Amino acid sequence: MGSPPLLAKIRKTFPKDAHHSEPVIEILEHWRDYFPGAKQCPPFVALDLWPMRKAMLRVSDPRLSQQFTTVKAVTRGQTSRQFMTPVSLGLDLLSTDLPTHRV
Repeated sequence: MGSPPLLAKIRKTFPKDAHHSEPVIEILEHWRDYFPGAKQCPPFVALDLWPMRKAMLRVSDPRLSQQFTTVKAVTRGQTSRQFMTPVSLGLDLLSTDLPTHRV
């Protein structure tokens, strides 16, 4: 099953006004159901959301997350910028590119 049908199926178990990230959190919290045979929660979940939007990577491992936020210069996605900038004025690790962050 592709990511959009899976997310739609999970989404139906939540109230209509639940935040759109709840299905992804559900996958990570109940990873044994979605990754049978895995011995531990995967360090990330890749979701192919085509044709609705670009693919999404949800990182659950703190060391891997550190690679994206402090070690390697990774350009932040437009979604992160749009979501966080009104809250933080762009002064946070999700909406600030690493070279700017280190200045």
